[in-house]
Amino acid sequence: MRKLYILIFTLLLFTGATFGQTVKGHVYDAETHEPLPGVNITYKKINGDTNGTISDADGAYEISLPDGGIDLLFSYIGYENEQLPLILRKGDIKTKDVYMHIKANLLGDVVVSAGRFEQKLSDVTVSMDLLKAGDIAKQAPTDLSSTLNTMPGVDINDKQPSIRGGNGWTYGVGSRSLVLVDGMSALSSGNGVINWNIVPLENIEQVEVMKGASSVLYGSSALNGVINIRTKRPGLTPTTSARAYVGIYDHPAHDEYEGADISHARRIGNFDVSGGLNLFSDDGYRQQGYNRRLRFGGNMTYHHPMKEGK
Repeated sequence: MRKLYILIFTLLLFTGATFGQTVKGHVYDAETHEPLPGVNITYKKINGDTNGTISDADGAYEISLPDGGIDLLFSYIGYENEQLPLILRKGDIKTKDVYMHIKANLLGDVVVSAGRFEQKLSDVTVSMDLLKAGDIAKQAPTDLSSTLNTMPGVDINDKQPSIRGGNGWTYGVGSRSLVLVDGMSALSSGNGVINWNIVPLENIEQVEVMKGASSVLYGSSALNGVINIRTKRPGLTPTTSARAYVGIYDHPAHDEYEGADISHARRIGNFDVSGGLNLFSDDGYRQQGYNRRLRFGGNMTYHHPMKEGK
């Protein structure tokens, strides 16, 4: 009987030495710093099994762990998993607070050109291509026409857009491919041509290209399609972007082009404010083919606060 007691006491000592290490703390939302209840805190044991606990109503947790190196995994619905690597010695008691970030779910792209109201690109029944601001920036264009020229079914001839082989512009008739900026026509009122220098390349959110006749919605200038340029709208976090570029022509060797732009968007009270500045200089590769521009523009939108019902 005495040997049995000694054996049990030895096992208890061994267990206490192995799992006598404690980690405790709180789990918070990284943005609001509010405690998160019901967070799963798990780790893998040597034999491959999973063990763990959950945080209480105040976001607090406490878990006993074996000594040595171990990874604690924090998982919660709607949040990104957080992994906490630990190295514990026998008898350690550590306090670790964990801040979890909301998972950024990839939502469907939203367009407005097809029906003049927001709808998912996957629900649009007409042929449409979407060009995001990041895709434009990767090509480092001097104006938007050079980027549009790389899209399937879109050609820029003599700086006039042509969609699916249709005439982009006809003398005496005007444009057959409509160019819009935030739903407003960017074609000149006199001859119906587009000056790409007025398109705010530094402040573009996305470009929607609708291929096919859209004259029912947009008039005779949209017989071949619509290119709708949508500018940035600020979110809750202010954003600033800046870009500079330079290039040279091979023949003649000394002519070059260079430019820089900057944009900023933020929310101020009930106002959404965004603006951009662009400087560009191009000597051109032909005589009298230079281009100089200074462009400044922006948007301001007022959101009327909703009053609580009585």
